[in-house]
Amino acid sequence: MENIQNLISKKGSWAARAFVEDAIPQILDNIETNFSFPKDILDNSSGLSAQRYLTRYSELINIPIEIPDKNIVDKETWQLIDLHKVKEKYPTGYFSKVWIEKLLSHLNCNKDEVVEKLNEVFSLDFKPQTTHLQIIKDWSWPFIEKLYKVGDLDKKLDFKYIESNLAKFVWRKWYITNRRQLFLIDTTSKSNLTFGQWFIFRALHDATHLLHISTYPEQPKPTDPNWLIVMEALAINTEYEFYNLIENGDLSSLPTIENFDVDIIKTYLILYLLDRTLRVDFDILVHLEENTIEQWYKYVEELTGLNNSNELCKEFLDITTEFHGLPGLGSAYFLGIEALKKEDDKKAVWLGENKLNYFV
Repeated sequence: MENIQNLISKKGSWAARAFVEDAIPQILDNIETNFSFPKDILDNSSGLSAQRYLTRYSELINIPIEIPDKNIVDKETWQLIDLHKVKEKYPTGYFSKVWIEKLLSHLNCNKDEVVEKLNEVFSLDFKPQTTHLQIIKDWSWPFIEKLYKVGDLDKKLDFKYIESNLAKFVWRKWYITNRRQLFLIDTTSKSNLTFGQWFIFRALHDATHLLHISTYPEQPKPTDPNWLIVMEALAINTEYEFYNLIENGDLSSLPTIENFDVDIIKTYLILYLLDRTLRVDFDILVHLEENTIEQWYKYVEELTGLNNSNELCKEFLDITTEFHGLPGLGSAYFLGIEALKKEDDKKAVWLGENKLNYFV
């Protein structure tokens, strides 16, 4: 809670998001806690992310609280990464224009056809099963160990998997409790993911987080934004490196899974890496230049052909609510890839010995 108290002074949505995410490990630990509504956080928060998380917390503890609109971010909100430097080095569209072209080329379509083409691809995918979880230990962890050269590190923790409604209240699905129990949580519907989405989010991204925490020499601090962005950089980079394997035709490292469709997986990888590049644009346009949410949606539609008119695009554009009021957090995901490209000793980053430099 000390870290969350410190985040209150940073304004925006920092404290609200961390507060709710901190409640989940306490519930997983079966700690008897008298959960109350955090009035100090409510009064000092701004941004759609704060509104989302405080609303979810009200539902989680079953205490109806009216959460006022927080669609304007306090001008004094702390920036996790200096957005002026981000804009100077990576102007709006620097990454996203490249990745939308990759997507259109892969789908062999133009922007007017992109939603239809994506829906066609997704309709061919299948639903993940709980048995697919074994992929993480059998394939994901060895792949990630080789990628970051951390195979010699002892795994101090294993993880438990549970399916619970808790998962619907939070963005991330991996948690470590004060009793040092590591969890991967999900809803019984696997968050309504198709297998391709599940593979990227759980077997690449979350698997990196789980292995990272299980080998990290100290107690991790996921509610500390400066610690979190290192974890996210490594997890996003795992996705990026797997994409490069497919793009370069190196199929020898792919998992042996029935009905594993490389083309579908590649489509998802490009789409979600595009999503990460748009988070950089979101930080610049909305948090730095103070564009409205409506202007942001218009920008995305003009650039990508994606809009919030159907469920697929609504999910894709969820970054708007998730990161609004958290300046710099969205940028840190994709910029972490760029920082890791320049890092010779990725194992040192993994262990917290080297810091990432986003502006080399």
